[in-house]
Amino acid sequence: MIKFFRLIRKKLLSENQFSKYLIYALGEIVLVVIGILIALQINNSNELHKAEVKEQQYLTQLLNDFETNKKVLEFYKKEYDRQLKFLDVIVRHTGPKVKSPNSEVFDSIQKLNTPSVNVLYATSASQSNLDLGLLTNNHLKQFIQALPVVFSLYRGNENAITNLLLKQREIQQQYIPLMLLNSMEPTQENFKADTLGLLRNMQFQNVTVDRLWVTESAIFDLDRVQKHNDSIISLIRNELKMSQDD
Repeated sequence: MIKFFRLIRKKLLSENQFSKYLIYALGEIVLVVIGILIALQINNSNELHKAEVKEQQYLTQLLNDFETNKKVLEFYKKEYDRQLKFLDVIVRHTGPKVKSPNSEVFDSIQKLNTPSVNVLYATSASQSNLDLGLLTNNHLKQFIQALPVVFSLYRGNENAITNLLLKQREIQQQYIPLMLLNSMEPTQENFKADTLGLLRNMQFQNVTVDRLWVTESAIFDLDRVQKHNDSIISLIRNELKMSQDD
C-alpha cells in the first residue's frame, strides 16, 4: 500500500501536476489521521473493556467481603441479645433485700463478658487496602467510605461496655473467688463465695444497670451498621446485574 502511494506521488511530480499533488498529499494526510484515530479508538475500547473486567472482578470480591460482614454482624447481634438477657437477670436479682440467688443468677454472674466486633472495611485503617478508583459508581464509593463513620458510633458503645465490664469484675472479685469461676480443679481450699453480698452491693447494681443501657445502645448502633452493610451489598449486586444485562 505504501509503495502504491509512493508511485502516485512520483508520477504527479514528474508530470508537473503540482496542484493535484497537493490535493493528493492532503488526502493522504487525512487518511493517515483517520487511521490514527481508528487505532486510538480501538485501543481505548480495549482499555475500557479491561477496566470493566477488572471492576467486575473487584465488585465480586467486595460482594464476598460484605456478605461475610453480614454473617459476622448477625452472629454478634445474637451474642448481644444473650448478653442483654444475662444482664437483665442480674439486675432483677439485685437490691438491698434480695434473697439468695438461684443457679440461673449465678450462671449469669459468671458470664461477665462482652463481644468485640470486627468487620471488614469498618475502620479507616482497613479501608487503606481498598482500591475505590476501580469503581465507577460514586454512590457505592460514598457508602463504602462512610462505613467507618457508622461503625465508630457502635465502637464507642463497645468501649464503654468494656470499661463497665472491668468495673463489674472488680466488684465481683470482692465477693466471688476466681477459683470458683475456674473450670480447673482447685489445688487448695477455696474462699467462700458471697453471691448475696455481691447482689446487695449498690455499686454493682448501678454498674450493671449502666451496662445494660449501654448494651441496648450498642445493639441499636450495630443494627445501623448492619443496615449500612446491607445497602452496600444491594448496590454491588445492582452493579453486577447491570454489567450482566449489558
